[in-house]
Parts: sequence; structure tokens; C-alpha cells
Amino acid sequence: MTDKELEKISQEIDEFLLSASIRYTLAPLNLSGVMLARLIHLTKDNDDLYRLFLSVGNKDHLKNTEEAIH
Repeated sequence: MTDKELEKISQEIDEFLLSASIRYTLAPLNLSGVMLARLIHLTKDNDDLYRLFLSVGNKDHLKNTEEAIH
């Protein structure tokens, strides 16, 4: 997957999250939590999801540049 493809997918996911958030009257973070739980359930005993998280998290243009708040 190229960075350009990843960026396009990210934008489409943002649009989906906003649309579903409005449809189900859920905050986007709550909705993404439901989606993440489903992904984990569907990929149980499969390391692909975790490898994907690591690969996406390591992309410089997707890293959070703000200082973390503890």
C-alpha cells in the first residue's frame, strides 16, 4: 500500500465515520471503538491486524505531532 493510497483510504474512513456518527448519534471516537472491537474480534488469532497497526503508526505523515497529555 502506498502512502497516497493510505491517505485516500484515511480520508474515506473519516467521511464514513462522520456519516455514521450522525446516523447513529454517536461520537466518532465511540463509533471507532465499536469498529476496532469488531476488527479485533474478526481477526482473532491473526497477527495481520497488529502488523497493520504498526505499519500505519510508523508513517511519518500520520503521526501525532502534538505533545501527549497525561
